[in-house]
Amino acid sequence: MKTVLTGLQQSQTCLTTIKNGLQNASNQLASANIKEQLAQVQQLADGSQRLADASGQFNTGLNQYVAGTNQYLAGTNQLASGIGQLQVGINPFASGINQVTSASQKLNQSVTEANQQIQQLSSLMNSHSTGSYFAMASQLNQGTSQLAGALTTINQQVPTLSQGINQLTNGSSELTHTGNQLKTAGN
Repeated sequence: MKTVLTGLQQSQTCLTTIKNGLQNASNQLASANIKEQLAQVQQLADGSQRLADASGQFNTGLNQYVAGTNQYLAGTNQLASGIGQLQVGINPFASGINQVTSASQKLNQSVTEANQQIQQLSSLMNSHSTGSYFAMASQLNQGTSQLAGALTTINQQVPTLSQGINQLTNGSSELTHTGNQLKTAGN
């Protein structure tokens, strides 16, 4: 009986401890604001959804950026190709201008030589002063002077044209260089 009584007392002590623990847990649950914690969990879920939406928008924007970059690179490649074609077209043109300049200089030299010969002829005619030869020499001298004037005008314009061609060639080279820089920067 004594053992049973001791066991009952120990059981009672354990039950009191359990009761106190349950009471303590009940008090803590009562003091905890479950509604507020549920609201915080809901805010966390909402924030996660907004983050997922923003991530989707970022991916869409990134894809658009990549597509735009690809278009930019394609345009840069076309620009570089066009510049190369322009430069190829300018080279024969510049060569032709150089040939025209050279031919004009030779023609000018021929006119100068013709003028000298006409002056010699005119001098010779003046010394013999026959009317028809003198008139022909005068007309020939006048025509040669007009031709020399026209050639001088042409020669004066050829350097301007050559300078323009050189500027065009230099501009084309700069354009090619800039196009290559754009292409490199695009890559």
